[in-house]
Amino acid sequence: MVLEREEKNAECERLMNEIVPELQQFTVDRNDEWGREKLAIQHQMKSAQIRKEKERLARLETGCRFQCLNCSTTICRAEDIRVIKRAHHVIIDRDANRRLRRERGTIKFKEPEGAEIGGALYCMTETCQQKLGTLFKYTETHFPLISLKCFRIVSEEGVGRTYKKWRDVPCEIETFTFDDLRGVAESQKGEKIIYHRDL
Repeated sequence: MVLEREEKNAECERLMNEIVPELQQFTVDRNDEWGREKLAIQHQMKSAQIRKEKERLARLETGCRFQCLNCSTTICRAEDIRVIKRAHHVIIDRDANRRLRRERGTIKFKEPEGAEIGGALYCMTETCQQKLGTLFKYTETHFPLISLKCFRIVSEEGVGRTYKKWRDVPCEIETFTFDDLRGVAESQKGEKIIYHRDL
């Protein structure tokens, strides 16, 4: 029994010694081919991504209005919205505050960089009072943080549609800049933000 096992082990070792060098040579020979295939796939994926981005940019419209989904009151234009940290869509237009009701609340989320999310944002129309988002405090400046699912986006032609994801919105939302921050901070300087609970 032991002898049979030793013979079997010796046969396996001999087969391995024959196969391993061939297998190593096969992988070395094919390595360049696999690298080329990998680069070709990466190039195709990058080309598809660039093509999709070009198609999206071609579909972008100007002059889109954001309306309350409940009462169709225009809250702001696409030009009044900025995106902070590629995630938070805030309204920077001072006039939009007349169409929004802010309500203080507990801070629901605090980012490591110091941004705070909490409170609530409502449509100012008396018969509506639809919740439109939350409040966002960024570098000691307060912004209305809007929720896309609460809005109807209306094009210049008057066609309105709802969207679930910001990347599908047919208008370009600009990135938040320090000039935007300076403008909002200066407009809020000396101005008391009126919250509903303060009344």
